Amino acid sequence: AVMKPGDFFGERALVHGGGYHYDAVSPGCTELLSVSGDVILPFFRASRRLGRVLAKTTAQYSATDELRSVEEKLDPAMLGQVVSEVMRTDLACLKPEQTIREALEYFQERRFSTYPLVAADNKLVGVISRETFFDFLKRGDVSNDTQLDRIERMHLPICRDRDTVSKALEMMIRAGRYKCVVTNENNQLLGILTVMDLLGEAASHSLRKA
Repeated sequence: AVMKPGDFFGERALVHGGGYHYDAVSPGCTELLSVSGDVILPFFRASRRLGRVLAKTTAQYSATDELRSVEEKLDPAMLGQVVSEVMRTDLACLKPEQTIREALEYFQERRFSTYPLVAADNKLVGVISRETFFDFLKRGDVSNDTQLDRIERMHLPICRDRDTVSKALEMMIRAGRYKCVVTNENNQLLGILTVMDLLGEAASHSLRKA
């Protein structure tokens, strides 16, 4: 795994106990902030949101076994398909310049858990979740006229439309996520792929064969 600025590691040893199973190697000069478990764990235990973040990152360590388990439930032919053949294109998109009021009205029409943010040229700007959106509403400096570009974005994997399902699946599970957004080489949004959709399609295919 390659860590980017803002990423963190070592949380699994704190949560589950035991030693560290991996080495961290810096290829160059790096600033690293180290926080002891006695300091950070009370924050995670007191905050459901931080707890969910921690649960997702610790899940990445069991990704290999999880990936194998999911792949065994899918037809090998499906794993070899390109993402554009199996992704969902019925998306509920928002624009960064839209307001809280406009988003709330839209949520009544399109009830999804995640909403891609796209620019005027349909280029992906980010993704927001309903959960993060409602957390944002609680802030004192937020009004119905606040624009959506101020909301924290979800970190969802991004795969290309010509990637194989196998590659996209590995990308999702290793990131501790169960969905990814699909773009073309120009970063224009094309669809969304979820592990649940793949498993559902595999189950339907089995029923049709039976």
